[in-house]
Amino acid sequence: MRARRNASNGNDFINKLIDSKNYPLPYRVQIETISFCNGECKFCPFNRHVDPRGKNFMSEDVFNKIVSDLKDVNYSGIVSMHGNTEPLLNKKIVEYVGRVRKSLP
Repeated sequence: MRARRNASNGNDFINKLIDSKNYPLPYRVQIETISFCNGECKFCPFNRHVDPRGKNFMSEDVFNKIVSDLKDVNYSGIVSMHGNTEPLLNKKIVEYVGRVRKSLP
């Protein structure tokens, strides 16, 4: 029988990483500003015929918070503005990409 670990040990480790500012950052961050795709790709679980999410947009406040937080930790990895969506359906996407490029050169 395996011994249970004390839950606080994990939290202590995470808190030490955060306090030390030496925590590892992801290599790639994907930001989906819209939850919709107009594609009909048969292999995709989110094509326009089967996507259960509907057409929702990320609020500008949330987007700004993500970019601000990445800037605060000096993020230097890749930021992608897509995932399982069609980012060009968001009319603000060019503006958003400009903000990311300016804040995270």
